Amino acid sequence: MNRRLRRMLSGLLLGVLSTAGAPAAVVVSLDTSTTLLDLSLFTPGATYYAAWQLTGSGQVNNTASVSAFDLGGGTGLDRDAGDPLFGIFTLGPNAASDAGVWQSSATLDLLVNPLDSLSLYSQRFVAGTAFEFLVDFTTNQLAGFPPDAFTFQLYDGELETLLYEVSLDLLSAGEPIPEPSAWSLVLLGAAGLAAQFRRRRGRPKSPCTLKGAPRYERISRTTLPCTSVSR
Repeated sequence: MNRRLRRMLSGLLLGVLSTAGAPAAVVVSLDTSTTLLDLSLFTPGATYYAAWQLTGSGQVNNTASVSAFDLGGGTGLDRDAGDPLFGIFTLGPNAASDAGVWQSSATLDLLVNPLDSLSLYSQRFVAGTAFEFLVDFTTNQLAGFPPDAFTFQLYDGELETLLYEVSLDLLSAGEPIPEPSAWSLVLLGAAGLAAQFRRRRGRPKSPCTLKGAPRYERISRTTLPCTSVSR
């Protein structure tokens, strides 16, 4: 068997295998030098909505475990009935605590699987001088399908304006994240490309009408993808 044929057969074999990588960890951090998408700075005393999302291809199970929340001297606000929530997630150590992710030693596990391809949790806080958390991923992947993705979004306190976003596919989770001040430029450029794409292809469908959820979903109090479910 010649070298070229062996290489082709090897590629075909790799294409039908699933991968199950070890968990990867990423720290997401903002501070008073972070430029937001509206070109303002992350501001102490301002009220923000933090939103964590895990979106799946609808083919495999994956989990994003968020912990080590640090408000930098800020104040976490209690959970509210209007907070957008969706899919399967687990809060710890006390799932019933009104403090939610701001309780002491808090953990948030987001889960996607072939039946539930979007998990979303959000909660408000009053900013201090910094905001930081750690997220650990599982990296299960089925060949031929896009990798599942984790997204963190920061909104204003009324959920009207997206101010900051970090989106990572799980297979690239161990790669360095651009400095927060650079993200505004990266995302503004990406937003322009996305706008051109939407003009050509039309608006994306709701995750409820797709087998696999979109890579991320912008949230609001009134335009959730489906009925909110928390577990």
